[in-house]
Amino acid sequence: MAAAQGGWWQLLDIRKQAQEEFDFWASQPPMACPLCGEPLRNSPPTDSGSSVELYCPFDGWQYPRDYIRPQRL
Repeated sequence: MAAAQGGWWQLLDIRKQAQEEFDFWASQPPMACPLCGEPLRNSPPTDSGSSVELYCPFDGWQYPRDYIRPQRL
């Protein structure tokens, strides 16, 4: 019976590790535009202090304005 209990603990550890990895990758800024796949570019510095960090030059997508954080279902 001890072997059966060890299997459940391993499954719980796998689930915990998967959640930690998901949270890490979801907290990172995107590298490519989610609409067209083009690599995002850094925005030029502005005097107004715009909060735009990354943008897509082809379709106007901006991070963090248009970013929707991934969610686990």
